[in-house]
Amino acid sequence: MPDLVIAARDASPIDRAAADIVCDGRTDVAVLAAKAFAVPDREVVLTAGRFDANAGFTAAGNRYLRPAEGVTVRGAGPGLTRLV
Repeated sequence: MPDLVIAARDASPIDRAAADIVCDGRTDVAVLAAKAFAVPDREVVLTAGRFDANAGFTAAGNRYLRPAEGVTVRGAGPGLTRLV
């Protein structure tokens, strides 16, 4: 069981309803950096859909997504979860 499920803005209604956080397409980088990747030793699942790596900034004012130590990120499958 994952520690956190994050849905893309264009995820299915079922995935959005089951997610802990739903991205809005405007602040995806901030959500992923601060809420998903910042806490060490956790499993994060990204639903099918498009996560915009140019949408928003991290707290440091950049767009670098650097998971903390021990963070495992899983997508929905090949071609289904897209970081663009």
